Amino acid sequence: MDIGAGTNNKREAAEKVAIIQRLARIEGQVRGLKQMAEGERRTLDQIQQVNAVVAALREVALLSISQEVKAQLAGMAASPAESGGDVQNLVELLRSTFRLV
Repeated sequence: MDIGAGTNNKREAAEKVAIIQRLARIEGQVRGLKQMAEGERRTLDQIQQVNAVVAALREVALLSISQEVKAQLAGMAASPAESGGDVQNLVELLRSTFRLV
């Protein structure tokens, strides 16, 4: 039995929980932003909240990307001869990532 495999699964589960928790916070921020708009809060306050939501979404994207890169690299290490598709997947992932910036 591979001892590292269980550790990886636990780490992946913890990372998934972290992403879900961040998304729940973002959901709350968006609800707050809606209330700000309904309550006619200052535009500056609303823009600051929008910036916070955008930053939080980028963090979620980075966490997701990190998980995927780790998984792809582990797959490549396990079977280097068959990693051509994995490399293409990483290239596509990075291409999409650069659209976030």
